[in-house]
Amino acid sequence: MAEIGIGIIAGLLTTILVVLVQKIWVSAVEPWYEERVYKDAKIEGEWEVTYPAIKLSELATLKRKGHKISGVVAVIEGPDRGKTYEVEGLFKNLLLTLSYSAMDRASLDRGTYTLILRDNGRKLEGASAFYEDGTNSIDKQACDWERKTP
Repeated sequence: MAEIGIGIIAGLLTTILVVLVQKIWVSAVEPWYEERVYKDAKIEGEWEVTYPAIKLSELATLKRKGHKISGVVAVIEGPDRGKTYEVEGLFKNLLLTLSYSAMDRASLDRGTYTLILRDNGRKLEGASAFYEDGTNSIDKQACDWERKTP
C-alpha cells in the first residue's frame, strides 16, 4: 500500500515539475532565443494609421519581442475618438497580423489587422476587419500605416 502512495506522490511531483519547466521555457527561454536570432525588419515604434475610404485616423505604438508584437492603438480622429485598443500578434516575412480589443472592458469592439511592410520599412498596407455593432456584422476597411518614428 505504501508503494501506491509513493507512486502517486512521485507522479504529482513529476507533473508539477514538467508544468513548471514548460512555463519557464515558454516565458523566458523561447523569447530570449527568438530575440537573439531575429532577422526580420524592426517595426517597433509609432505608426500613424489612416483609412482612405473614411475619415478616421489612429496612432499605433508597437513593441516587439522576437516575432511577437504588442502595443496600443489610440483613435485620434473619427467617431471613436478617444478610444484605445490593445493589440497583439506576429510579424514574420514582411507580414504583420494583429488582433485588437478595446481596453474598455465594457466595449465589444474587437477585430484584426493584416498588413504587409512596404517602402523599405516606412509603410504598412492592408486592411482591418472588425465587428460593427450598429449592424451586428463583420466589416472591413483598407488602411495604411506610416512610420512616425525611425
